Amino acid sequence: MINSKIIDLFCDVMSMDEDEINRKTLLNKESGFEPIDIARLVIAAEEKFHITIYDEHVGGFQTVGDMIDYIEDSLPEPDFSPEELIYE
Repeated sequence: MINSKIIDLFCDVMSMDEDEINRKTLLNKESGFEPIDIARLVIAAEEKFHITIYDEHVGGFQTVGDMIDYIEDSLPEPDFSPEELIYE
């Protein structure tokens, strides 16, 4: 689920269709990503997910999947287990 939210964020920031981007999409000029686009994506992800993406890690993002994995790893763990949810 978080994967699709991040892909949606990429599509919004980059004005791309979902069929143009996936985990294997390279974050390079050939794929339509300029350095300023990466910066915009980082800022948007930080704001949307309330995380910090450190500059020294951004250079390691080769694919959209790399960035998705980083964001997923940066999200806080929930304070409850699914068994604790009450279904009505």
